[in-house]
Amino acid sequence: MLKRSKAIIALNNYTMSLSAPELQNNVGRHQLDQLLSTAKELDNNHENVFYFNFLKDDRFNDNDFKDGDHLSEEGAEKFTKILKDSIKHKLDIEL
Repeated sequence: MLKRSKAIIALNNYTMSLSAPELQNNVGRHQLDQLLSTAKELDNNHENVFYFNFLKDDRFNDNDFKDGDHLSEEGAEKFTKILKDSIKHKLDIEL
């Protein structure tokens, strides 16, 4: 189904607030490895799927979050711009 679709699918994950390390620690290593592996596999095997990993992105700070893993309005606007720019950059390179 992904190969027939002309849609661009962007898989991503964003960082968590550094002031909530318990959330980062609750994501088990196996679970995270499986998520990253699956996302990379989809990215590698489908020309219209792109994976962007923002888990350790230092452009975010605690002010970008309303709690440990939910973006504030400002953080959501920042993330949207970063994701948009990342997709645009990837498509420019791919074209």
